[in-house]
Amino acid sequence: MEVHHHSHTPRKNWTHYFWEFLMLFLAVFAGFLAENEREHFIEHKREKKLIKEMVEDLKKDTVYLSLCINRFIPNHLMLLDSAIRLLREQGHEKDRETYQAFLTATEWNYNYVPTERTLSQLRSYGYRLIRNAVVADRLSELEIINKVYYGTNDYVHALQNKIDESASIIADKTIVSKLFITDYPFPGDVSVELAAVPEGVTINKTNPELPSFISSLVKYNYYLGTTLRGDYMRILKIQSATINILKETYHLK
Repeated sequence: MEVHHHSHTPRKNWTHYFWEFLMLFLAVFAGFLAENEREHFIEHKREKKLIKEMVEDLKKDTVYLSLCINRFIPNHLMLLDSAIRLLREQGHEKDRETYQAFLTATEWNYNYVPTERTLSQLRSYGYRLIRNAVVADRLSELEIINKVYYGTNDYVHALQNKIDESASIIADKTIVSKLFITDYPFPGDVSVELAAVPEGVTINKTNPELPSFISSLVKYNYYLGTTLRGDYMRILKIQSATINILKETYHLK
């Protein structure tokens, strides 16, 4: 009878299994590191793209704020001063000029709205894309001052709306509606030509509410020229500094 002998493979010692485990672990760990590095690369690329867009947004805002500070608001204040002075004068010789100054001064057509396109995207990421602490703090400061500005802006708008609602104290609503049917080509370029004001219009200077109405204009003038313009100037200063910081930090042209 033929006897079959079973072959026996030598048992592997524990070091063999240890090295197999180590090689497997290193392969998985290397893959994790590679994926992590890829994610970091993508995030850094996204960060720089958003920062470039942020600079574009801020540049656009600074141009418009400069116009508001140096052109629109000074013109607005000049017209408000004229309207207040003319309303305080006795007689009706300059009633057409009063209409012109008052209607132009109380028509607000240059409201500044901060560009939030990129800031809102960064906010949605929780600012985690921003690696530089100074940049993150600066963007946070921008958000804070924008919120303060919105509060001021709402208050000044409320003053203007109150003036608009009570304008019938001195002005004819029919004439006012006819004078404001024009679409102005550029924000802030609101003007009522004297020739557009009908001959024979009169200002009701005997209305007992006129002094209160003039006080509303004076208050509006103050908040527009001091508080709102002051907010514009602070925002412009922070935006300009932020542009410089972003350019320097991210090596942008």
